[in-house]
Amino acid sequence: MNTLTENQKQLLEKVRMGSSHRAQRVIQHAKLRKNQKRRLRLAKQKLEQSDIVININLQDRYRDKPIIDSLLTTGRVFNLIEIGNFPGGIHDQTLRTRLLVEFKLYGATQDLQIIFSHMHDSERPNYGAIDHLRTPISLSPLIHYGNYRFVLKKELRANATFTPFDSLIVERDQVYVWDDIDGVLATKLNGRFWFDYVLEETEPVATREGIHYIETQILGGVYLSDITRLYYPVVDQVDYGFFAKLKQFELDRRIELVHY
Repeated sequence: MNTLTENQKQLLEKVRMGSSHRAQRVIQHAKLRKNQKRRLRLAKQKLEQSDIVININLQDRYRDKPIIDSLLTTGRVFNLIEIGNFPGGIHDQTLRTRLLVEFKLYGATQDLQIIFSHMHDSERPNYGAIDHLRTPISLSPLIHYGNYRFVLKKELRANATFTPFDSLIVERDQVYVWDDIDGVLATKLNGRFWFDYVLEETEPVATREGIHYIETQILGGVYLSDITRLYYPVVDQVDYGFFAKLKQFELDRRIELVHY
């Protein structure tokens, strides 16, 4: 597993310090009956077998170079700050929103201003989701980020934080480390607990606030060595030049290729 920088260690520790207390508070507020407590435990056990996934559009371009070429060359998945299109520079609304979201995720405290001011763009988190359905096209909102789904090693959970919804709409007290994923599972969405969706293998429907999944924010970077499987559209097999690049993931990096 990748080593965290000092800045990343501080961010993760800021979440970890209050994570257990926040999870306990959510569970107490939920006032679960005996059977619901059992379902919560079962859902947590099921999530142990679930994967963290990241969707990317490998055919997009980054600095006049296809993303797939940059990924094969550097061996690292760029984060949203690095590859984002911010034509307004520091005044760009999308960039400002993303920075504020990350400020909120890690506590929105005064000391965080200093940490952020010393951070390189490459230290920002990579965003993914927990795929409790474990299929190439589950968590349909992720298709917005691209049709190529990377499945990550479970060890990355130790360097990640988790929220019950997209980080754009969560509150700062809805962020947990993996050991306290109970806090996510005991959160309600559309009148139902997240553990119900996990056990029944369903996806929440969209609400006025957005489209929902269990988001994960990974610190320490995501490298090709962290990836076990790549789901890709079967139509790519007839694009011989591009498919030859896809095969490099399998031949050079030992990442399993699976079409859908």
